[in-house]
Amino acid sequence: MRRPYVERNQRTVSGVNGFVPLVGTAIRNYCSPVAGVGKLNMASAAALITAGQIPPRDRIDAIRDAVWSSVVRIEIDHKVPSEAIDTKIKVAQLGGVGLCSVSSTSATVRRTSRLARADEEPAVFLALELSASGVIVQDGREALIRPGQFAIFDTSTPYTLLFPGRIDQHYFRIPAAALGLSRKALRDSTAIAFGTGDPVGELAAMYFAKLASPEMSRDHYSAAVIEPALHLIRAAISTRLGNDAPAEGSGSILGLRIMAYLRAHLSDPGLRASQVAAAHHISVRYLYAVLEREGVSLREWIVQRRLDECHKDLADAHQRSTTISEISHRWGFVDDAHFSKRFRLAYGITPRDWRALSRFGSMLATTVDETPFGVLAP
Repeated sequence: MRRPYVERNQRTVSGVNGFVPLVGTAIRNYCSPVAGVGKLNMASAAALITAGQIPPRDRIDAIRDAVWSSVVRIEIDHKVPSEAIDTKIKVAQLGGVGLCSVSSTSATVRRTSRLARADEEPAVFLALELSASGVIVQDGREALIRPGQFAIFDTSTPYTLLFPGRIDQHYFRIPAAALGLSRKALRDSTAIAFGTGDPVGELAAMYFAKLASPEMSRDHYSAAVIEPALHLIRAAISTRLGNDAPAEGSGSILGLRIMAYLRAHLSDPGLRASQVAAAHHISVRYLYAVLEREGVSLREWIVQRRLDECHKDLADAHQRSTTISEISHRWGFVDDAHFSKRFRLAYGITPRDWRALSRFGSMLATTVDETPFGVLAP
């Protein structure tokens, strides 16, 4: 039996915390590299994948792997044979919002409960229908989305997207905290068609259609146009549902800036609340209020992200000559004993044992690799 694409084309080690990818190599044969850290982190529009350039036998797995690594973790059930799959995906970054444009043959997309639970940074997707039609199912509702309409769905709970014909949509990935909506307001807003017969919804649909145009992904436009976009979403939800959907205004944008700052300064051992607050010209108290709306505990968020980076670097074959202490200090830890203790609490294994296990798994996977696209480097 032929192994799944991701197994054949990645060196991996199983056992600790499940399936841990170490080096994703062969997927790059088919996908344009996505620069930066995080989902949809592109400075300008770029092709992520084009199915026609992939051998039919590998299209399903390659598309799934590309979407998992750069957009969102979902299960995709294509409704046509592999040789007939015609999928093109482009991604871009607009300030703190990601854009994914999809043109594809028929498919059903599912975000399962398991995948939703594993999401570390919940997001809201706005799906704008272009020329086809699709159905969105979430929170006990389903909505038929026609050309010119849009709907939103939440990655923190399961959803299903049904496309009986072609897929032709823009997807805007928005950090959930940026919208400033309560859980109830967000839950009441999913799987509803916005746009037709609703002046505010129609305005929002036109705005997002323009937002997806190539010229808007240029750096000097992208940051300036996101705040009005968030206001339009909140306004469309408020007018459609007939309630006062919370609108945090500048606080929402501030939340995006704070999270971006934290990621950029993660390696700084002095990263603390007073430094972050001063950098954004706000009080420490207001900083914690903004982070609370985002569901973020500052200290735990920093420690966990640092641990994640150390976990990844310790498994990297190219960093075997770098000591464990050097890696932990690189990511802001100053005490080796404290780092080792937190690492073991987080992953159930010491940093030294994880590095040894990763090296063994890497060597084993390289030995048994069956990919027809070349031998992976040791």
